[in-house]
Amino acid sequence: MTSAMRELAAISHDIRKIGFRKLPRNIERAAVIFMRGKSHLNLEGSKESLKFGKLAKYMYCEVFVMTDATVDDFIEVMRHFVTETKQVLLCFTVANKVNDKSSTGPTEIPFVGGSVDPELLFDLGNSIQAGVKLFYFIDGINDPKNWDPKANGSTKPGLYFMAPYADTKATDIIQFDSNQEGFFSLHLNKVIKAFPEESFGEIARVLEEQIEPFGLKVFAAANPPSALSEKECFV
Repeated sequence: MTSAMRELAAISHDIRKIGFRKLPRNIERAAVIFMRGKSHLNLEGSKESLKFGKLAKYMYCEVFVMTDATVDDFIEVMRHFVTETKQVLLCFTVANKVNDKSSTGPTEIPFVGGSVDPELLFDLGNSIQAGVKLFYFIDGINDPKNWDPKANGSTKPGLYFMAPYADTKATDIIQFDSNQEGFFSLHLNKVIKAFPEESFGEIARVLEEQIEPFGLKVFAAANPPSALSEKECFV
């Protein structure tokens, strides 16, 4: 276990240790982090997950972590939290590469033994209760045109999506810094803390300014699209 994983464990709840049937209900604000503990991105992924966990705590969310989830695990966990969260639900997935080949790569989020496509991801969000906000933060996608919520079956208002992707015009595309910190998670943390009352769209714009020098761009979307410009989106 890396030091980042130990630090994350200290501020979060391990879903496997709790057990699916004993997950809490009627939660006001929750964050679920899906991370890969056995992948080649072990150190980078654990540091990204820790950054997401600290950000979620800053946003007054109860943090839950699942390592090396299968697709079935992801579906079961998300179905629980989507229906049991009363105000704000954050979902972070840590597994994707962003490089000069990722723009033409598969449209998916990898899990153990399989992957989740946009239709499944956004269909799970259709179970949110009225007035609840669900935020998906994915650590890397291919072509952003493939990840539009409404085009992939999102029908419920209150869904938000953000992810970095490769700038195809960039000479170099760098996902992690020399300390193996992910630029997306690192600067997302900084931008939200600097502008906590801003809109989701403005946060994405400022974030892109910070990570564009590393060959990364940011895709942000919401259902309805007008929600991108609403202030205090995380309230």
